[in-house]
Amino acid sequence: MTFEPTHTMSASRSARFRRAAFDSIPAFFGYFFLSAVWGVLWKQSGLPTFWAPFFSFFVYAGATQFLALPFILVKAAPIAMILSVLPVSLRNSFYTVALIDRLPKKLWLRLVYTFTLVDAPFAILTCRTDEECRDLWYCMPLLLLSYFYWIIGTLAGLWLGSYIPSEFYAMDFVLPALIAGLVYEQLRKFSKWWQPLLVAVGSAGLTMLTLGHDWLFPSIGICVVAILYRSTKGGMS
Repeated sequence: MTFEPTHTMSASRSARFRRAAFDSIPAFFGYFFLSAVWGVLWKQSGLPTFWAPFFSFFVYAGATQFLALPFILVKAAPIAMILSVLPVSLRNSFYTVALIDRLPKKLWLRLVYTFTLVDAPFAILTCRTDEECRDLWYCMPLLLLSYFYWIIGTLAGLWLGSYIPSEFYAMDFVLPALIAGLVYEQLRKFSKWWQPLLVAVGSAGLTMLTLGHDWLFPSIGICVVAILYRSTKGGMS
């Protein structure tokens, strides 16, 4: 789906809401099915069904929820689970930082944006204008609809979990598939698309070869340095 800039502030509120709903369609196809897979895995793990919607409601992080599930099953210490999922969840904090100048000024709106600004909405908003990102009647529906897709997907997965065979393997591959799609859309924005790809693959490969299982945090650090350099020098465009 291609996102063309529109003058949302000059349109009616209903038109801006409809535009946000239309733009959220990629988030639906990603988040509904991803959360449904997580709901199926939760159901088939034998955990209490009523806790799954609360988990999705308060956590709202696909990779974190998938990683946390095995820790919950073995009743691991909370600190062990937090330290394990933190490196993966850390990327969400960069989304708010990247769009800080586009966020509303009111504190409660910033808090809502910070909580709901995850992979798919971030990818969509980076394709929009500053005016659209600051438009409450465009941005808020986009963020909340993506959140809603995640919740109803979880509920659908809990229902399907009673019917899908437990031997149905590789369902969790939907998560890397979603991330790959978002990365592809982001790379299309760069004329020198190979530069960010080289930084990501190079930092991951280098740290994995030198540090083994402790590669993720240093790899993220290298990418952050590269992003900061690009923002000051304009190295990738």
